[in-house]
Amino acid sequence: MEELSKSYALTHSPDGWRVNFSTGIAPGFGMEPHHNLLDVIDRVETLYPEYRPHLTVAQLADYQLQMARRGYAQELQKAISQASDLRNGLIDLTKKLPEIGAGQDRGIAEDLTTLHHQLSDLRAHVDIARREVARAKKVGPSAGVVGDHELARQSLSRSGPRRDPLRAALYLIDEKRTPLRGHTDVSR
Repeated sequence: MEELSKSYALTHSPDGWRVNFSTGIAPGFGMEPHHNLLDVIDRVETLYPEYRPHLTVAQLADYQLQMARRGYAQELQKAISQASDLRNGLIDLTKKLPEIGAGQDRGIAEDLTTLHHQLSDLRAHVDIARREVARAKKVGPSAGVVGDHELARQSLSRSGPRRDPLRAALYLIDEKRTPLRGHTDVSR
């Protein structure tokens, strides 16, 4: 029973987010409307780690989508960082090649040939990625691509319109494969 008493509900309006704690602490706690659900939950977890969110089905779906996007953004940042490291390493290598006499050492020459082939393969993958990005920019959401919220709505509706909201949320979780932090209650 104590776990249920340490929860909070979230409401959003044009005025911003309101956090309603079950125990009545911090009655005026809220955030500006430009924040998303994930930002609000992160902020509450930072300030009140013992409290768990009590989310509606729609909020749970939105939370799952935002977590997936956050993961993709982190992967993209990692790739950007790795590309920068590779570039810097190659620049340093080209500066050192004349000093070490790469043409005179057969082992180094073979390694450079291998590096050349790997970089050619990498260039091919970069070209593919560029084409995909350009295609995604052209197509966009208006050309028949289903948006994230529509996918969430379809996912939740697969469990039946009047069925258990927890089952609907589990379908969504299974599809996105993005774990929730902590325990989250689901209600309507």
